[in-house]
Amino acid sequence: MFESFAKLAGMPIDGAGKLSPEQLFRKYEMVFAAGQRYARQFPRVFERVTWHSAQHCRQLVAVLERMGIKPDGPLTASDLAGLPLPERLWE
Repeated sequence: MFESFAKLAGMPIDGAGKLSPEQLFRKYEMVFAAGQRYARQFPRVFERVTWHSAQHCRQLVAVLERMGIKPDGPLTASDLAGLPLPERLWE
């Protein structure tokens, strides 16, 4: 599971499946973005993946509502609390 997440986050970590969540959380790896190498700590990548996904969820909810479809269990303010989301929906 953790190895799949590490790949999804752009941080392939050999043997991630054998690491505890705490060990993986502390692991440093290189992230490739726009042809450049950036060293990032796993917590920062995890935060980015989380808020970025939440932003897309907000956008999908807006599209559904425009189509007259009421989402089943939309995101609440408490779901998004603490995430560094853009103020505007389409940023």
